[in-house]
Amino acid sequence: MEAVALEQAVTMVIGKAKETGIAIVGTHTGDGSSGAMGYWSRKIADAGLIGISMSSYPFGMVPPHGSHEPLFCTNPIAWGIPTEGDPIVLDMSSSGISYYGLVEAKTRGDQVADGLGYDKDGKETTDPAAIMEGAIRPFDQGVKGAGLALMVQIIGGALVGGDFLNESDHDGNVVIAIDPEAMIGMKRFLEETTKMTEAIRGAKKLEGVDEVLVPGERGDRIRSKILDHDEIEVEQNLLSSLIDFVAEG
Repeated sequence: MEAVALEQAVTMVIGKAKETGIAIVGTHTGDGSSGAMGYWSRKIADAGLIGISMSSYPFGMVPPHGSHEPLFCTNPIAWGIPTEGDPIVLDMSSSGISYYGLVEAKTRGDQVADGLGYDKDGKETTDPAAIMEGAIRPFDQGVKGAGLALMVQIIGGALVGGDFLNESDHDGNVVIAIDPEAMIGMKRFLEETTKMTEAIRGAKKLEGVDEVLVPGERGDRIRSKILDHDEIEVEQNLLSSLIDFVAEG
């Protein structure tokens, strides 16, 4: 149901932004995951608008700076920027790893990288199961990531009626659309964003780096590969769990 509500919200925000120059639409009390926020920001960018999307849940996973008590969710934020080619899409969690990333690692039986989380006693650990019972550190392991988690919790949650700290299952999502035509004009804006993407791809590479990518470009390649082959790779352990879940249902 969450995806259905966001689909309607994105459609609404695109229409309103094209009429007024800027628009914001929120959803709350959803049921289930909103999915990758970059997907929604990209849809707005594909419509020729700047898209910003945020999502928050009342499921504590990320602590404030200086603490190991989980207060915020992983609270993702994504930007979608139109260019003359593919849009620039920056999709990031305010945490060092997404909750689904922990689920994947646990399902595979893998450890995660150092510095990503604490166990329930506040000790650093690489065990995804222990982190799921403890806390995920902010993406920068510092004050900026924790601050971003708070801001997304406020704008993507409190502003639209989402709850905080496991009071309920009431999540919150916000999508914002901005029409460049209302500011500098679409032609000039596309020229500038395209100039930036070309400069990034042509930037001098560090030793050992084969290619400098624009945000979202790696994901676009994965997406194209999936669409070309009509297949999605799934870890065997995850596939077995899904099969068992369906069988039990």
